[in-house]
Amino acid sequence: GDDTFYECNSLTSVIIPDNVTSIGNNAFQLCSSLTNIVIGNSVTNIGNDAFDQCTSLTGVTIPASVTGIGMYAFSNTRLGSATISSNVMSIGKYAFAACMSLTNVTLSPNTASINEGTFYNCQTLTNCLIPNSVTNIGIFAFGGTSLSSVTIPDSVTSIGNDAFFS
Repeated sequence: GDDTFYECNSLTSVIIPDNVTSIGNNAFQLCSSLTNIVIGNSVTNIGNDAFDQCTSLTGVTIPASVTGIGMYAFSNTRLGSATISSNVMSIGKYAFAACMSLTNVTLSPNTASINEGTFYNCQTLTNCLIPNSVTNIGIFAFGGTSLSSVTIPDSVTSIGNDAFFS
């Protein structure tokens, strides 16, 4: 449910069992000692702010069952890389914003849109392959990153203001 472990600062590790289908909004928000989470294979949705400001979170595996990642879901964490499975159809605004250790992102080959601020201020992000399925790159999507090169596929028809500012 929503706010389940909100600001539970003593929590260091979580295993979400396979019978759980959704991680609620703010479920683990502000759990500053949380370092690792294993998400069960039945989870289809990760709610808004689910792991926002879990400032010690360095590892997470997003299972193939997940189809949606909410706004700010993993923002302000210490994730070093993120792999978005092929079943993820929507990634919320600012979902990975301000992940100061994020260096590499692998997007789902089915990603249609990189929304507003998705990777905003991920200062160490140097590599992200934009798949041919993407048609829209939102404002600030990669703003404040360290991308050294970007290939924008022919499928992209819209790029928002400041999408790649540095």
